[in-house]
Amino acid sequence: MDYVIIRKFLFSRSRWHSQIAFPTVLMFFLVTQVRNCEDETAS
Repeated sequence: MDYVIIRKFLFSRSRWHSQIAFPTVLMFFLVTQVRNCEDETAS
């Protein structure tokens, strides 16, 4: 796989990542943190 092609593909999908992928990762991160806090509180 060519790095330049991958870079162009990611750049063309930058808007999609900013609108969908980033919020999804952010929500997943927050949920993970909440679960960690709940586990610490339970123990």
